Amino acid sequence: MCFSIAIDQPYAPFTHQPGSSLRIPGTSLEAVIYPSKIIIGNFSIELPLGETADSFTALLDLKKGAIFVTVKTPIDYFRYRIRSGGEGVTILFDRGWKKSFFIPCAVKRIDVLEKLSTGNYKKQEWEEIQKRGDLKEILPIWFMAACWFQEGSLPINLIESFKEGFSAIFAPKNKECHTGYKGLPAGFPIADFRAFFASYHASIITIMGSIPSLLVSGRVQNLKIENLFRVDILWSNGSLKKCIIMPLESRTCTLVFPGKTCRLRLNKRDKGSIFKRGDSFLFSLGKPLFLDRFTK
Repeated sequence: MCFSIAIDQPYAPFTHQPGSSLRIPGTSLEAVIYPSKIIIGNFSIELPLGETADSFTALLDLKKGAIFVTVKTPIDYFRYRIRSGGEGVTILFDRGWKKSFFIPCAVKRIDVLEKLSTGNYKKQEWEEIQKRGDLKEILPIWFMAACWFQEGSLPINLIESFKEGFSAIFAPKNKECHTGYKGLPAGFPIADFRAFFASYHASIITIMGSIPSLLVSGRVQNLKIENLFRVDILWSNGSLKKCIIMPLESRTCTLVFPGKTCRLRLNKRDKGSIFKRGDSFLFSLGKPLFLDRFTK
């Protein structure tokens, strides 16, 4: 695919809190992780720690679709990963213990290609992200998690739902948390998240039709519009700068975007032509459309 809007940033929230729950990508299971114990459903493992842990990190890598854990004591160093694949979940130790474990369960086979960036590169410690409550920081990792889990509906208040609706790293709260939060457990409404940036209805493609006002700058890559298109979008200071649409089938569509006109090119060397908001275009399978120079 001829995409030129690149995104390179981590999507890996982590915690140092023992007993944190982390959702396992591709499954409906949560891993509750302590320095000396792992609990997944009815399955549990005791780590043979020689002394009390003085360092513990559990990280959910949403690019790789796996949980990575490190545990250190004055005499031990354990490192292991938890990931789904095949017919269940595998726990594989890389350091400290020459063992692996397998838990049979239902697994969704998902290829996560979509990315969202808002230019925020702060340290992704889960508890600090929740305290800050910054949608520019929250939405990129939540969007990536939604690509994996794909469930739930869009909450009325995104920030409150993120801060209060998850008990730990993308583990939705249950009724027994007793925190006083009255809202629903947070979900992963990927279709609604996609629609912030691009949508398709009745042969009309709408770009940036309902993007949250707090996201003044950012970019998306490989955004899926139904199963008809893949889209890259770049915007800055609230204005659309560039859009690349890759059709996955041939069809005629009307394009709606912020502003009155833009430049349309069929390849990067093409000088292009003026394209008006609301005009129609015949898309051909596999041939990208380049849009830039948007006017208000």
